[in-house]
Amino acid sequence: MIKESFNRDGYVVIPGLLNAAQVLQSLEHWDRLAADPKVSKFLDDENDLSTLKALHDIDKHEPFFHDLFHDPKLIEQFSDLAGTAVAAIYGETFRKAPRIGGETPPHQDQVYHMRNINAKAEDPVLALWIALDQVDEGNSCLRYVPGSHLQGIRPYSTTKVHGF
Repeated sequence: MIKESFNRDGYVVIPGLLNAAQVLQSLEHWDRLAADPKVSKFLDDENDLSTLKALHDIDKHEPFFHDLFHDPKLIEQFSDLAGTAVAAIYGETFRKAPRIGGETPPHQDQVYHMRNINAKAEDPVLALWIALDQVDEGNSCLRYVPGSHLQGIRPYSTTKVHGF
């Protein structure tokens, strides 16, 4: 049933992928990595750490995230969804502070992932998005467009939004 939903919609929701202890550990490690100057960061304002939005390659800086992203059971689940063997290649986290910065414009992550890992358009690229905080329509939850993956990569260009 999950595979059929994934094939149809291009995404699946798997409640409880992390337990409460893993969520707490993720937040604690994220806070520590956010202060680490060796970790590549994405900020809305490069001169204001309070606008920190993302940390890059965190699995290379923190064993907890490495073990999480490279968990054989998770890789097997993703491989089943993709219908081919997959590997964790790039670990990135987002933690956008409320009411800091603007809205994220509609976009396809495939374009960014292809660039980051030097993939081709036909390569299966999957992204795992885990909410560590409660998200709903009242606090700017993430939205997917069901079936949009079946339309291929749409034309894209740089926007006025930093990072897009």
